[in-house]
Amino acid sequence: MHPLFVFLLVLLLAIPVQAHAKEQDFQKRDPEKIQERLEFLTMWKMMEALDLDKQTADKIMEIRKKFLSNRKEIQQSLANDFQTLRDILKSPRGQEDPNKLSPIIADVREKRKKLEALQDELYNEVSSLLTVRQQAELILFLKDFQKELRQMIRPRPGPGAPTPPRMGPPQGDRSRRLPPGPPGMWRDFDDVY
Repeated sequence: MHPLFVFLLVLLLAIPVQAHAKEQDFQKRDPEKIQERLEFLTMWKMMEALDLDKQTADKIMEIRKKFLSNRKEIQQSLANDFQTLRDILKSPRGQEDPNKLSPIIADVREKRKKLEALQDELYNEVSSLLTVRQQAELILFLKDFQKELRQMIRPRPGPGAPTPPRMGPPQGDRSRRLPPGPPGMWRDFDDVY
């Protein structure tokens, strides 16, 4: 056999094995470690953005740890509710029985309210340690950092690949985005769209 042919054959066989190994490594990642690293990154960036001293940063870290454990419990419970909803909706009888769906939907809504209240409580406790300027910087930091995290997590298309479709209304002329109606009918919705 020609050496180039053998080399190409070995290379073609090795690529799927390597890809499978990387996929297994990704699946083995410990969510706890990922959360730990994410929390470390958040605190590091927050200390930098708000120019926090060590003592204040330590207090904020303790507050965040307490709230993260509470949030984790609620999120796990929500994940169970979502799976239950999926299971019920997949079953032929589940789609017909609102008595099964209604309590779970109410539970999901209640847990989401708890998450929002928990987030507000966290913000209030952290804000009590900060100056007014640092509070303003915190608001901007949280907004920008969330955007940065989404960009880091979002998979990037390879070279030459089409860009994924964007969420939201199409760009361009506003008049084409709203359904027709009498003049001024959609006036209140202009800010939303």
